[in-house]
Amino acid sequence: MLARESLRRLIRKRFKASGLTIVQVAERCGISVSAADRWLKGEKRYSERDVRDLCAALDGDEEFTARIRQLAKDANKRNIAEPMDWAGPSDFLLFVEFEQAATSVWTYETSLVPGVLQTPAYAEIVIRDTVSDDRIVSHRVDLRMQRQQIIQRADSPTQFTAVIDESVLHRRPANRAVMVEQLQHLLMLGSLPNVTLRVIPFAAGPLPIGSIGAFTVMRVPELGHVAYGENPAVMTLLETGTAKYTETAHRLEGHALGTVESARIIESALSEMG
Repeated sequence: MLARESLRRLIRKRFKASGLTIVQVAERCGISVSAADRWLKGEKRYSERDVRDLCAALDGDEEFTARIRQLAKDANKRNIAEPMDWAGPSDFLLFVEFEQAATSVWTYETSLVPGVLQTPAYAEIVIRDTVSDDRIVSHRVDLRMQRQQIIQRADSPTQFTAVIDESVLHRRPANRAVMVEQLQHLLMLGSLPNVTLRVIPFAAGPLPIGSIGAFTVMRVPELGHVAYGENPAVMTLLETGTAKYTETAHRLEGHALGTVESARIIESALSEMG
């Protein structure tokens, strides 16, 4: 999804800069106007010949053509968030694609451990709270585990920052062992050089989040900042108008403890589990 979106944006940008009309592009490529329109909107699979003809029609240089060729190959591949009946809303699927490509991810959670930091057992309990079909639960847990590759891959792991409310540490599932494992997992991930885990303590008082709730801000190559907010009523994915999310993130960090103090709070919650 992300590759196709990036492909569409680059082609549209080049098309506008060219000063050509769709009719002219169609004539240069030797295709119909409707086909040219689909090409420019990124609504088709691109063959090597398509890429060559389109880039030539738009007077693309070698660098532009190489980038379009690579994006076209990536867009034609199946990816972990390709729409499936079990995966969830389309906005969430695109969010996963952005997350996989992001160079940095900043996330805030009010009641749950962030998905990228969840253990399989904890994730299953969270998902089963709203889904009863075993097949869907299994697929969604698998998807959540695949998402975690961004922080543990050997090649350029994502810089990941999680700010969580202290209440997250005390919303414990009935199975004590699941929460013990989850807290231990948080401490382990928090020790990774590319992961920053901070806790906002109860003592911080009311927080400056208004009606935003839990949200994520990512920096995605070629797209800039992308924000994603989720609550029980609506999921919102924004590529523009992200300022309120980045500003809120900055304010929340002012209420959060440092990484060392945050680790101590997690250790304290773990010790309370006995």
